Amino acid sequence: MKKQLLTGAFLLASFLAVQAQETIYSQNFENFDEVYPEDEDAPSWLSIDSDGDGEVFGGYFSNASITSLGFSGQVLGSPNFTVEGTGATAVAVPTVGSDNTALSVFFNFGIPELADIENMIVSFKLASAQVTDVPSSSPYEVYVVTSTDMATVDSNASFTTMLNGKTPVKSGSVTDIETIYADFSSAAGQIAGVAVRNRNADETGLAYLFMDDFTILTGTLSQDKHLASSFSLYPNPANDVVNIGNTENILINSATIIDLNGRTVKTVKFSGVADAQVNISDLSAGVYMVTVSSDKGSITKKIVKN
Repeated sequence: MKKQLLTGAFLLASFLAVQAQETIYSQNFENFDEVYPEDEDAPSWLSIDSDGDGEVFGGYFSNASITSLGFSGQVLGSPNFTVEGTGATAVAVPTVGSDNTALSVFFNFGIPELADIENMIVSFKLASAQVTDVPSSSPYEVYVVTSTDMATVDSNASFTTMLNGKTPVKSGSVTDIETIYADFSSAAGQIAGVAVRNRNADETGLAYLFMDDFTILTGTLSQDKHLASSFSLYPNPANDVVNIGNTENILINSATIIDLNGRTVKTVKFSGVADAQVNISDLSAGVYMVTVSSDKGSITKKIVKN
C-alpha cells in the first residue's frame, strides 16, 4: 500500500495546465484503468476495506439505477453489505460496522506553482442508492491525508488507525445526489490526498454510496455553495418528521415547504436553533422543496414524503 501511495504522491505536472489557476485536478471515473491502473508504478487511487468484508470502493458502470440518481457515466461506489450465495439463493447481508474508504492520488502542493495557494476546495457528487424498500441513507467523512500521515501505514488496519486519529474536514449523510464541498487548504505546502470514507451505515437498510465528478479547485467557496454543503435534511425519503441539521452551528430561523406546483404548503418558524425538526405527516406523498432560512442566508433542498 505505501509504495503505491508515495508513487502517486508526485503526480502533478500533467494536471497543471491549470485552467486559469482554478482546477488543479479532476476525475470523473469514466476510465477505471486510469483510477486503478495495473501498473504498480502508475499513480493510483486506493480502496481500503477497513471492515474486512471484502467490499471496497469500486467502479460501477452506468445503469438505470445510477442515472436515475442524477449521475451521468460511470461512478465510484461502496456498498454497506455483502452478497452471500449465488443465483436464486443469493442473499444481501448488511455489514456490521461497515467502513470503506476511497483515497485519491497524492499531489505535491509544495511545488512553486501551488506553494502560495491559500484557498483550496475539494468537491464531488455523492448519492445513496437503496437496494431494498427499507429507507437507508449513506454517511460520509472527508479527510485531508498527508504523506506524513502515511509514514507508518503498511496495512488496512494501520490505515484505519491513522484515519481514526484525524478530524474530518467534512462529514454528513446523503440520500439524493448532492454536491459536497470541503476545505482542502490545510494541504497547502504538503504532499497530500483526499480520503472519502463511507462508514457506520444504517444496518436496517442496504445501500450503495456513489461518488462522481471529483475535483480539487483553488479559490474561495461562495456563500450559497457553502450553505448548501453545510445543511442536511434527513431522513429522506421521510414519513413523519424531517430533521434539519448543519455542521457549522448556523442558526435556523424558518423552514418553508413548497410543492412542485410552486404552492407553499407549510412554514415553520424557529428561534435561531442549530438543529430543527419539521413534522410532515399531514402532507401528501410526493416531492417537495424545502427552503431553510438562517442567519447566514437561505438554501433550498429537495425531500420526498412517503
